[in-house]
Amino acid sequence: MTPVLVGSNPGLVWRDDQGEPIAAVSIWDVEWSRHGSGRCLVYWPGGAEVHAFGTSRHLATHLWDAFTRHFPEFRWAGPRELRFHEGDVAIELGPERVSATAGPEPALHVEMYGAGSDPRPVRVVEFPLGDRHLELRNVLFGVDGHRLETTLPTPADGADWHGFIALAEVWIG
Repeated sequence: MTPVLVGSNPGLVWRDDQGEPIAAVSIWDVEWSRHGSGRCLVYWPGGAEVHAFGTSRHLATHLWDAFTRHFPEFRWAGPRELRFHEGDVAIELGPERVSATAGPEPALHVEMYGAGSDPRPVRVVEFPLGDRHLELRNVLFGVDGHRLETTLPTPADGADWHGFIALAEVWIG
């Protein structure tokens, strides 16, 4: 077993009153992978399209196909093709705050503020990713119930949201 990806992957999901995902964001800061390094913001606004912002179409497509499309918060996005938008993605990461800005003007921006909760080490021995399983290790900080600022087109006001800050993430296969 060897690492296949090293980085960080904070995320955010909006849910309807039944608890089903209706929109989601996955923020990737990849320090190393077999498909290169870089930053990418994957955004599913609900509906028919999934968008990825970054400087590498290859890395963005890999992150979508191999990881993000299989995450529970993106399951309602279905097997959609990715619409790629080339441009820089600026990310600031820390246990109490994540900020990501992507795309040309007007830029998409999302910022989550946590409570500085105690870190929770995570190890999932067999994380399901379609027809394969990888081991996932990271350090997780929750941001539920804390402040969120975004310029993303989001679901109706009042939709519940859940965010998490996953740092020091390693996928092993």
